[in-house]
Amino acid sequence: MVKALICTLGFDTDPVVRRIVGSRLEEGGILLLLTAEPLRPETESAINDIKGLVDKAYLGSVKVEVKAINPRNFHEAVSTIRKELERFKHDEVVLNLSGGMRALVLSAYTAYLIAGLKKAKLIVDLEARQGTVELPPIASLLTTPPQLTEEKLKILTLLQQPKTPHELSEALDKDLTTIYRHLRDLEDLKLIEREDRIVKLSNLGKMLV
Repeated sequence: MVKALICTLGFDTDPVVRRIVGSRLEEGGILLLLTAEPLRPETESAINDIKGLVDKAYLGSVKVEVKAINPRNFHEAVSTIRKELERFKHDEVVLNLSGGMRALVLSAYTAYLIAGLKKAKLIVDLEARQGTVELPPIASLLTTPPQLTEEKLKILTLLQQPKTPHELSEALDKDLTTIYRHLRDLEDLKLIEREDRIVKLSNLGKMLV
């Protein structure tokens, strides 16, 4: 049984409907629709149609959630979707990347690679209803770089608001020598940027926190 069915959505309900029919969502499961913002009337109509189908098929035992994403800001879109996916890190999940804007689909796939889902099945529908392709679990081949220690991850989290090295030193109760060493490593990984004395996340770093 599947805990969550996660679908990218544009105007066409067919990819989502086919996956609702083909997936066995467990009682209390979730259908999460990822769509572009601002919502257009055609998308709102598609969402309402899908909600009606889910209510009939699962008699209210499956919840439909909608998350509107700004596809024009790639790192922000990836970060937002990653946080949604991490809710299901250890659950059986089907991720259907067949609907919506290409930028949205690419953001969702990138978020999947970062989120570390353990039991996700990725599916893409071919055009003209020529079948589906199940993607290999590529995320299982990706590991966190060994340089990205727990302490460095804490620094990235703190840098959601730009800070000076001294502020990081105080927040982590670490000496400045240690902080500067971590910052050099993070800069080498392209995860942070420095402007004079201010340290901030790069766009790549923003996707990780």
